[in-house]
Amino acid sequence: MHSVDVRMRPVDWPTPDEMGALTGHDGPHVSAGIEWWYINLHCQTTSGVQCSGFAAFFRTTNTDVQAGASGLLHSHMLAWGLWDSRTGRYRSGSLVDRAAVQARCRRLMGDRGTEAKFKRAMLDVLSTGRPPAPDRLLAGPVLVPVNNLDLRYGNQACFVKLDDASYRLVVRSDDGDGFDVVLHPQRPAVPHGNDGVVPGRREDGQDSMFYYFVPRTALTGHVVLNGKRESVDDGVGWYDHEFGDRIADLDEETTGAGPEQPTWQWLGLHLDNGFDLTVAELDDEDSTTGVTTSRDRFAILVGPDGERLDVGPFTLSAGREWTSMRTFNTYPISWRLEIPGIGLRLDLQAATAPQECIAVLAVSFWEGRVSVKGTWSGREVGGLGFVEVVPAQRFNRIKSFLDRPGAEVRRQLHRLYPDTLDRGTARDFLGVDLPDAPTEVPLTDLHAGLVKPVRHLVDSGGKCWRPFLLMVAIELAGGEAEPFRDLMAAAELVHVGSLIVDDVEDRSPVRRGGPSVHSIYGEATAINAGTAAYFVFDRLLRTLPDLDAPTTLRVYQLFCETLRAAHAGQALDILGHDEAMWHAMATNDASHIEQRVLEVHRLKTGMPARGLAEIGAVLAHAAPPVVRGLGCYFGAVGQAYQICDDVLDLRGHLCAGTRSPGEDLRNAKVTLPLALAVALLPPAEIKELWHGIHRGNADQETVRQCIQALEQCGAVEQSLAFAEAVVDRAWTQLEPLIEPSYSGIVARALGWYAASRDSVLSRVEL
Repeated sequence: MHSVDVRMRPVDWPTPDEMGALTGHDGPHVSAGIEWWYINLHCQTTSGVQCSGFAAFFRTTNTDVQAGASGLLHSHMLAWGLWDSRTGRYRSGSLVDRAAVQARCRRLMGDRGTEAKFKRAMLDVLSTGRPPAPDRLLAGPVLVPVNNLDLRYGNQACFVKLDDASYRLVVRSDDGDGFDVVLHPQRPAVPHGNDGVVPGRREDGQDSMFYYFVPRTALTGHVVLNGKRESVDDGVGWYDHEFGDRIADLDEETTGAGPEQPTWQWLGLHLDNGFDLTVAELDDEDSTTGVTTSRDRFAILVGPDGERLDVGPFTLSAGREWTSMRTFNTYPISWRLEIPGIGLRLDLQAATAPQECIAVLAVSFWEGRVSVKGTWSGREVGGLGFVEVVPAQRFNRIKSFLDRPGAEVRRQLHRLYPDTLDRGTARDFLGVDLPDAPTEVPLTDLHAGLVKPVRHLVDSGGKCWRPFLLMVAIELAGGEAEPFRDLMAAAELVHVGSLIVDDVEDRSPVRRGGPSVHSIYGEATAINAGTAAYFVFDRLLRTLPDLDAPTTLRVYQLFCETLRAAHAGQALDILGHDEAMWHAMATNDASHIEQRVLEVHRLKTGMPARGLAEIGAVLAHAAPPVVRGLGCYFGAVGQAYQICDDVLDLRGHLCAGTRSPGEDLRNAKVTLPLALAVALLPPAEIKELWHGIHRGNADQETVRQCIQALEQCGAVEQSLAFAEAVVDRAWTQLEPLIEPSYSGIVARALGWYAASRDSVLSRVEL
């Protein structure tokens, strides 16, 4: 943390003499590169419903050569959330103006830290002038006068300082739900940091901020919940205002600030003994190692008389966690706060786990209501509050992004396939129609025969992109993925089971860098355990709430169709393509062998991906064209993924280098690059190549020469080009059917990743 020279403070910041009148600075500051006004509230309506909400008004300023005489571009965003006790539902939104879309687009073009495929997909959306959902455009102009606090963000929100020094806050959702309240300050404004100044990361102090807050306000007004207007009977609010940072050039080239990403947790608590408490931890997390470095920590207590007290060292420990099925950010949802210096120990519990606000043009974060219970110097104390959690989330590598859903899938798998079996878990494996059977079944044997073989492969890693695409498909089809999170494990287990059986059929001793399942547990056990993994889908589907009979039937049909297609593809793959290869060389016609290889890829890898996508769309009750469009796109992604596996085999990057180049050639397996080479190499050369490997067990020099020939004739690059073209064609068909969204951006980037994975971007020199 760097100190701030007071001589460098902007002239429109409060001076030390103005600390008692901070709310005189409620209005916008022309020196600020970023400024925000944050409000949260808790209230009870006259009908007894409890609700909590927040709103954050952001204003960002950049220098812009295209902005005309002012040379500045002001962009605006509103983030909000609302929870009500009657339904337990939390809803949130992010609203932006067109300037925010323009600014994000131009900043992204100069950002060299964001992953290239995500950046490309994001720019495709932003170039239309509209934000990706769930961000929405503000309806109407944004009005922000510079001489007073009178923020008007379209027709949806305003934050206005009234003549009596109270504040009116209005937020309306598209369907009319929201709040229209007046906050009446009960405490004076309190400065953060050193006389309100919070240093940033720059040594020159140009990114420092000024920060003050009003910790407690009374509430009057009304809320609208599920279309019903209800008057506020009692309530309490909180108001934060922060401004500063430098005004940067909009077209300034950035590197994404290297691997370090800012993260923080912030608490604003109203205790029932009349005290208010704010606590914050600001860290920098290295996105490559996950190591965090503390940047700033503070805990400020404000008494009923408004006195500010820095309460010294504290510990804030996270408890249970929740992973979002939209962003796959993982957030704590319970905490323990201890401040030994004042004898305070509090436990915080989220009202509900899903309290995430997704702001695609900014950052996604968790902003939620928490209940507070604990002790202060031996006396019980309680209260309510809000917690804000902003995790590291820069999209700098797709592979590392996929680690997030992978972690959630493995948590689910460990629950379904636990370290030990009890009677209840055993009953899940045996079937719902055998309620008494576990008393007669030896649990240790059942665990050894069904669980341990699967856990061996699950714990070896895996990218888990198939369960991820299931969740993405649900969101793209207009549904909510959260109720179906358990199906992620089922989707992965279908894949895991097929790998276990596939390794037996191929006599493969290695999988994911370690011994294959059958080499440890035997072929019979491996086949049985791998096949049994398919049926977890049925086990989990039965537990989903509110699934009507027609939807359930269609999901089962799609699941069975997927398994049939995958087994047909495996049958063709086991038999191989020797005959087709000989025929191609005899006739100098490569079309048949190319189509045969591609059909196997489509059946083995494309159809399972397609089936999962269609299942997701059906669960979201999508229209048939959307179901087909999503199926075609993700089927193409799966086929492209398999084509890239063919290339990865030649370039030797599978399993982090544990698989030597050309294993498929050594085993005389015809892959797409080899099939394409029939038309690209002279007849004599392709015949010589095939004669050298078709019996299997070719020596390393022969394999090396084959790889070199496939690279030099262009068969490898043509395979990659074909993979990308398959994905692009399918996206062209899907794009008109879906709304531009965050999930769509991720799906598009995933398609490009599948078609040209990081490991195959550079050609191997042999």
